[in-house]
Amino acid sequence: MTTKKLAVGIIVLLIIAVAAGAVAMTQFKGDKETKTTEEDVPQEEEEVIEEPEPEPIVNPLTGSFDFDEEAANRRICGFVVENAQPARPQVGMDDPKYSPDMIVEGEVEGGISRMFWMFADYKKLPETIGPMRSARPPFIRFAAMFDSYFIHWGMSHTEGGYIGANTVFRRYNTDHIDQMHFANESNLYFRDHSLGQSQEHTGRVRGKNVPAALKEADFRMEPKERTKLKFREENGPVGHKTCDEVTVTFSDRSGNTHWTYDKDKNVYKTDSFRNNTTRDNLIILTDKTRYVTNAIYLGHGVTYCDYLMKGGLGYVISNGTYTKIKWRRDGQKLILYKVKKNKVPKSAEELVADKAAAEAEGKDPAEVKDYNVEKIETEYELNRGKTWVGWISRNHGGKVDIKGHKTEKDD
Repeated sequence: MTTKKLAVGIIVLLIIAVAAGAVAMTQFKGDKETKTTEEDVPQEEEEVIEEPEPEPIVNPLTGSFDFDEEAANRRICGFVVENAQPARPQVGMDDPKYSPDMIVEGEVEGGISRMFWMFADYKKLPETIGPMRSARPPFIRFAAMFDSYFIHWGMSHTEGGYIGANTVFRRYNTDHIDQMHFANESNLYFRDHSLGQSQEHTGRVRGKNVPAALKEADFRMEPKERTKLKFREENGPVGHKTCDEVTVTFSDRSGNTHWTYDKDKNVYKTDSFRNNTTRDNLIILTDKTRYVTNAIYLGHGVTYCDYLMKGGLGYVISNGTYTKIKWRRDGQKLILYKVKKNKVPKSAEELVADKAAAEAEGKDPAEVKDYNVEKIETEYELNRGKTWVGWISRNHGGKVDIKGHKTEKDD
């Protein structure tokens, strides 16, 4: 090979090598730039939208969570139950599985109290409920606040100056079943003589037959607007004052119901009904009452006690403690509430004006407060659990006797 050809070959090899190196550098640079971009440029995070948690379905009378959606779409169901001494013990009141969610007790006539038992789910009732008794106007009004069915055995009638249950049922358009005027094809009512009681104390209802009876009566099934009690997130003391026992007297004509606190089980229990009834909450409502004597009935006049639902002072007893509240009827709803007082400072102009006004009235301007008192009303939140409501007269001698023990806050 000539020297000239060798030189040309070497030049060609050099050109190829330089080209190959350039290509390699380009690839290296490209890889490096790509890698840098992936590491250094922040990636956009996907926005996570949290779905709001569904509202828990709670028992409207107890606040408990063992309630399903189907039951929430049913109306409350209530029963008038007798409380005269010969009628005790009541059947179903202390049922270990399905005792009443709320028991309302108040005077009816002759110093005797009567009860209205309410259940949030009429498909979960005691096997037997009784002794069933006749309806009275106050219980009809109370039931209306909860849009409750009303099941009873007889009723009082309007006569003379007395407005009876028959009239109040019409006024409130109450869906009610009366044994006296019910075909009873559903086999709802029966008499039980096994306790040796006289005839008037033997009326009973079969709990399992209530759904069929409501269907037989052809009532509205869907609940409408009604009282919605407020409940705490967690149960606890309702006040710093203790309640170891309480005696509730409905009026100066009536007897009383006595409760004692069971610290181990955190419930209130009573032997007033000669059974094993316990309650998580005791609510006492003071109300204005009036006594009305109707015309002669069964050879003598009957003096009825009528609660006027005027609202007023109340007590909540739970968890071994108690507190005072207020209550009222707002339309067809029961409102339990507390009033909190806040001090709101006056503006300089307002304070000057108030002092000038006081001086003009001959008062000492130095005694003018530099704040206004603002009253804030808040609905009261109950502990979750089953409740007894004692409805007492504030103008005819109703009394609440609470006994507790001293605590560190009392010293």
